[in-house]
Amino acid sequence: MIRVKDPLTLLKIITRFIDRQIGVTHVAVLLYDQKRDTYVLIDSKGDGGMKIPVGYIQVTKKSAIISFFMSSDNGAFARKEALVYDEICHVQNFEILVNKKEGRAIHYEDVQKEMAYLRAAVCVPSFYKRELIGVLILGDKFSGEPYFEQEISLFVTLANDVAMAVKNAELIKDLKISYEREHNLFLQTSVALATAIDARDRYTHGHSERVSHYSLVIAKELTDSGKVPYDREFMETVQLSALLHDVGKIGI
Repeated sequence: MIRVKDPLTLLKIITRFIDRQIGVTHVAVLLYDQKRDTYVLIDSKGDGGMKIPVGYIQVTKKSAIISFFMSSDNGAFARKEALVYDEICHVQNFEILVNKKEGRAIHYEDVQKEMAYLRAAVCVPSFYKRELIGVLILGDKFSGEPYFEQEISLFVTLANDVAMAVKNAELIKDLKISYEREHNLFLQTSVALATAIDARDRYTHGHSERVSHYSLVIAKELTDSGKVPYDREFMETVQLSALLHDVGKIGI
């Protein structure tokens, strides 16, 4: 079992797999960008056919395809996990879709036109719970055969894996940001505490900072000589210990 931490790497593996194993004219992935509030093309494969340049396509939430997947009422396709171009073309009278979330109507004709523009035979949504993370776009097969139900089920599974990987990466990123923020606050509090300790006695003004400085010099010498392996946490521990070595004076 291969573990992939970077969701973009996983996306590239999936598009490469589909391109080589299924034999399609092109395969691409639209991924939601929070900063732009739009879906951006982040990977595309299709050496044997049309290859969409990465970054060339940006799709807003008002897109017919995006609205279709985000809508709670998709008419004849309410239970479908993917959009298939041939099926859309056979919808009579281009039934109206109502996107309740945005309070507007969309038509199957709009979905058909967008899929034709993207040369998409199949569009598969990538959902995390009810959040649309991205869309997997597949062109026609070189063989000319339609996509089988088993193949579409595989694409749905892969799309769900992508959604989970993206959300996990976002969670890890948020945790790192939170840790750095709390850690910096702790360091600032430690420095302020050391300054308050030294301020109690004019003869010891700057004492903690000097002890911290010399302690770090000694620690660096130990790591440079190879006697102690370099470790960021070790250096921070030395610095904090030196800054707070006189913390007991607060009660005196």
